[in-house]
Amino acid sequence: MQAMRRTPPFKIRKERVADFFTKYVDGWLLGDIRYCSRQEKNLSFTVATLVLNAIDFFASLYEGKDGNGEAFSLFLSKYMPSYVAIDAEIDIYKTFRCGLVHQYFPKDHHGITWNAPAEHLKKVDGCYKLNAQALAIDLEQAIAAYKSDLDRDESLQVKFAQRMRSVVSADDFVGLLSGDGNAGSSNTVEVFHHLFSEPPSHP
Repeated sequence: MQAMRRTPPFKIRKERVADFFTKYVDGWLLGDIRYCSRQEKNLSFTVATLVLNAIDFFASLYEGKDGNGEAFSLFLSKYMPSYVAIDAEIDIYKTFRCGLVHQYFPKDHHGITWNAPAEHLKKVDGCYKLNAQALAIDLEQAIAAYKSDLDRDESLQVKFAQRMRSVVSADDFVGLLSGDGNAGSSNTVEVFHHLFSEPPSHP
């Protein structure tokens, strides 16, 4: 009996991944965070919310599935190890990410600071402080390390493709991210076509 051939796992072409990081990640996601981080006005909650959601997103790419607290912690453990001890104590995903996203304040009186890097990851009167700009710098370093691993690690490439496949419909996915021109016309695909075009410029 003829042995059945295994279908190789789907991976996105490397040049498409490079486009994703150049245009979407560096040009838009990190571009927005950098722009906000440079402002004189205190945008601590804005920057922290963007960064924590970016960590959530990259954790989902790292794990190859929808983001959650477990994936968030695994990403911190791998790429942001200075946060691990605090995460184990207060659950950064729940306390900071979900607190800021769902109620616009960190939970349990923990805080976000602005232009105060010396306070970053410090515990004061029983509450931890995250400095927004320091958090943004740590995110950039984490993304760079993840991208370096992604370029070399086939298992991460497969997970990346799995997560991106869940972002758009199955009918549209291959055409959109493999570049064969067969992507459909759903609203989500139109958004991704925009993301893969030139990133917006800031004044």
